[in-house]
Amino acid sequence: MNKIAIKIVWLGFLLSTLVLTACGTDTPTAAPAITTAPSTTAVASTADVTTAPVATTVALATTPAATAPVATTSALATTPAAAATRPLRNVRYCEVIPVFQESGKLVQYVYNTMGLNDCPADAWNMLNANDLAKNLGAIKVVLNGPRYWVLDQIIASGDSVNGEVKTFGDLKMQYRAKIEVPLSSATAGSGISYTAIAVQRNTEYVFSGGKPIYQLVSPEGDVYIMQTYAQIVDPKLTINDLPTLGTRLKLPTGWQYRSTTPDQDLHLVVNGTAYVLQDDLQNSYQKVIK
Repeated sequence: MNKIAIKIVWLGFLLSTLVLTACGTDTPTAAPAITTAPSTTAVASTADVTTAPVATTVALATTPAATAPVATTSALATTPAAAATRPLRNVRYCEVIPVFQESGKLVQYVYNTMGLNDCPADAWNMLNANDLAKNLGAIKVVLNGPRYWVLDQIIASGDSVNGEVKTFGDLKMQYRAKIEVPLSSATAGSGISYTAIAVQRNTEYVFSGGKPIYQLVSPEGDVYIMQTYAQIVDPKLTINDLPTLGTRLKLPTGWQYRSTTPDQDLHLVVNGTAYVLQDDLQNSYQKVIK
């Protein structure tokens, strides 16, 4: 396998977290309503895979191409109550992520079903990653999902609610982010599970008081809060399985999985860079920066 092929294979694993692994069938489908890579605002990238951005599920970065996004810390705060919006906990969504090679970089365009539909299983299962890649002229298409939120509200800044809507098969999806990974960094790293990766976005995740949250704790004491669970590795995984999920996970030495129920709303705020990892079932977690 040549170096570019290895990089594409590795990128497939990288994308699956918060993004990863195709869930489609091998049945050919009609061409989606998109035929070329979209023209969008560029996101600054980095050559170090430990800080290289991966595709996000919510926010559309609005930093101009000439200006690198400022990496700031995420904070965990408490308030009496979250603002009233549609509850997101256990809401299903899916993503289609075409990958193109542009100017020596692997560029990912992230589309998801949030706000448009709940990713009906029949329509999702009809999608075929290879057919989509051929129709789009992409080197790869990642089908990321189904996923379910384990939080209650998302407050996104910028243009994250105004992305262009495209149709893939029978599924409408909205453009959410453009992510660039230099080819030089695409082969770095030895694995994805339990390894944090930087994601460039500006979001506020709200976890309502009185509802359980699920955490991974590293040997160094870093805390990661689950943001989504996935039916990718285990199609039968449900939100009811999460309290005892630690008995199923292949946790590295020194890692812990725990469940807790906060009394007040928790706000996980990111202004620039979030640090996200996946467990071995491809559930995703965001780091709490103190």
